[in-house]
Amino acid sequence: MDERESIMAPIRYVGAKQVGAWFGVPAATVSKWVSRYAQTYPTPEPDALVGDEDGAEFRAWLPAREAEWREWERGRPGRGAGGGRPKKQPA
Repeated sequence: MDERESIMAPIRYVGAKQVGAWFGVPAATVSKWVSRYAQTYPTPEPDALVGDEDGAEFRAWLPAREAEWREWERGRPGRGAGGGRPKKQPA
């Protein structure tokens, strides 16, 4: 082991799968949140982006940002947040 390896410990990140585990949802749901709310209520910005030559991208966050994600989720627009068809009024 050289000096560089002994000094630099890897930084651990979490991906959509672990973020989803915090909320009891699959990774696909987290990915949908990222794209669905990008313009109106963006998710926390990733700490790392890993991509390949085909344009695929993997987002990752530091585990310490779980509280930020939880705060985001508490304010997330969802069912009953002003959407849907208006109720019929009695005639």
